[in-house]
Amino acid sequence: MKKTIRSQVFLPLVSLIIIFLPMRLFNITTPLHNITNFRQAQTATIALNFYKNGINLFQTELDIFGIGKEKYLTLEFPLYQAVVAVLYKIFFVHDMWGRVVSVVSGFVSAMFLYKIVLFISKNHTLAFISSFFFLSVPLNMYHQQDFLIESFVVMCILTGFYYFLQWIHSKRKIQFILTLLFLSLGYIQKPMYGPFLLIPILYYSMRHSSLKRMLSIQFLILVIVPLIVLYIWTAHINGINIQSGHSYFTTYNNDHFLWNVGTWEDRLNLSFWNFRFNNILNGMFLKPGVVFFFLGFLFVRNIKNKDFLFVYLFGEILYFLIFFRIQSHVYYQMIITPITSIFMALGIVGSVTYLLRKFKKTNVRIFRNLILASVLAVFLWRSFLSSQWDASADINWYQRITSINRVIPKDSAGIFVSPGYDWNSAYTYFPKIKVLLISVEDFTADNLSKWQKGGYSYVVFYNYGSFEEYLSKVHIESSQEFIKNYGEVLSLPDFKVYLL
Repeated sequence: MKKTIRSQVFLPLVSLIIIFLPMRLFNITTPLHNITNFRQAQTATIALNFYKNGINLFQTELDIFGIGKEKYLTLEFPLYQAVVAVLYKIFFVHDMWGRVVSVVSGFVSAMFLYKIVLFISKNHTLAFISSFFFLSVPLNMYHQQDFLIESFVVMCILTGFYYFLQWIHSKRKIQFILTLLFLSLGYIQKPMYGPFLLIPILYYSMRHSSLKRMLSIQFLILVIVPLIVLYIWTAHINGINIQSGHSYFTTYNNDHFLWNVGTWEDRLNLSFWNFRFNNILNGMFLKPGVVFFFLGFLFVRNIKNKDFLFVYLFGEILYFLIFFRIQSHVYYQMIITPITSIFMALGIVGSVTYLLRKFKKTNVRIFRNLILASVLAVFLWRSFLSSQWDASADINWYQRITSINRVIPKDSAGIFVSPGYDWNSAYTYFPKIKVLLISVEDFTADNLSKWQKGGYSYVVFYNYGSFEEYLSKVHIESSQEFIKNYGEVLSLPDFKVYLL
């Protein structure tokens, strides 16, 4: 039994780690100033505040909302951030640890994807190549190294998914507990992912279980309890965000709903589709991957559970179509990559095997492995090049904004003024400051006096050269001349800092 486990999981996983770990470690210590700095800085701020103030899984704090009750905003169950904070306490504070958790989560996800494919297909080669594609597509090559929860969430969902499939056949208590735990964690960290996983779960259960089994207490618990946990968590964040003055970030808010889902007009907008198709092509597949994916539709007939794979794919397509607008953030497509990787693997394995048999080659297995290795090596090389898309990171801007911390009082709070409201945590995380973000039209002498009495001791002007243009565009007359009564301690092309 131990030898079987090692051959099925351990050795393939070690092979994948040997192949991909050097790429995952590439630039792992660099700051979070790449194209996803907005979301990464937000996640990293929560982790850092956990480290400073203690871990509270039911309430998270951001540094862009000032020092009042508004500083608390909870968007997701912060288990990932808590894990990073624990690593901070064990070792030292560095963005690297957030990336390390993401990298490890990616490898664990690949392991469970391998086990899922092996479980439903009994094909080691297909399982290995599915995991290979999962780790190598540009979308995962890039974002599985980000300081984001996505890789961690995918790991939880795939883990729970695997143990559910196992439980359907074995009925073992440990698999029941692990399924319940990991599905619940996956659901509450990203509420939009979980319900769509129920589609393949229920379908597989109908195909492999009796009606009596599906109506059993244990089965109903596995299906319903994660949804109840999700409901309770959603009700909690609705209440706490309303209490903190962030009613926009609730399920009751129509604007927030449309931000995630979009409108019918969005779905009829060709430019929106063009943008998303380009993201899918360059992130989830690459051109060779698209060919492999559609070839997979031809060779999936050789898999016993082919209908299950189609239902799994249907569930993820449905997720994409329903949460259409949020797909502009490409990392929301990471949850789709496990099933697309399986179809890509089906395409390449099936095609190579078919061609070798057609030309009646002897030693088919040797030739097949050599061809597969060559194709995967080329795909990996091309994917690695395509995933290095953060070359546009503005390092000079990063250096300028970090200089703010050197001219303000220690452990102080300030007002951050920009042309238009922009709740980007990069403005606070990089310089390690705590501010109240406002738009320039709200920067008045009366407001400044109130903020000063409320404990704010400095003002940051950001992109101040655009203040006049922005105010003219929104038809508001405002002047910031009164700020000259205070001492200017930093003047850069896009930042000015005044002490109050």
